[in-house]
Order: sequence, then C-alpha cells, then structure tokens
Amino acid sequence: MRQYNALLVAAGFAPIWRETEFGAPELKQVRQALDYILSQQEPFPAAAVDRRWNLLQANEGAVRLVEFLVGPLAPGAKINLADALVAPDVLRPYLTNWPDRALLHPQR
Repeated sequence: MRQYNALLVAAGFAPIWRETEFGAPELKQVRQALDYILSQQEPFPAAAVDRRWNLLQANEGAVRLVEFLVGPLAPGAKINLADALVAPDVLRPYLTNWPDRALLHPQR
C-alpha cells in the first residue's frame, strides 16, 4: 500500500491508503483482539510487531523473555525485537553457530 501511495504522489495524485498509528483510538478493537489472542498463548511468549520488528504488543511470556534478553524494561520503552535478538551484546554470544547462520560477509 505504501508503494501505491508513493506512485500516486509521484504522479501528482493524492495518496489513497492511510497509515494509522497503532495507538490511535480507531484501532482500539484491534488492540483488544490482539490482547485476547496473545493472552491465549500464555505462558509461551507471543508478540505483535510492526514491519520493522518494533514490539507493539506482547503477552507476559514475551515480556519476561525480552527482559531476560535486554534487562528490565522502563514503562513505555521502545523495543525492537530484531535488535534484541541479534545485537552483539544480547543473544548473539549464546548462539554457537552464529557465523554459520548469519550473513556476516558481503555477497560476492
């Protein structure tokens, strides 16, 4: 949808699709539905992330896992799960096969 909007704007038209912030009042029912879905996964970690892996919503299991990885969370702290999982000082030291599984060299 973002690409369609970009093309429309480039062609001189108004964008058709809008992007609504996750905390917007009109998404209250979506957040409530996610709360229900995530709570059904307890005690296993479950989370809702955006396209950049920013944590939007999580159940208690996921909060405990993230706090284990990055330490205590401040209320309202922004967490990026991709960073939390593969940052050099977080989980990566515990991944014995990290060089085999990650692309650590430029493609030839």
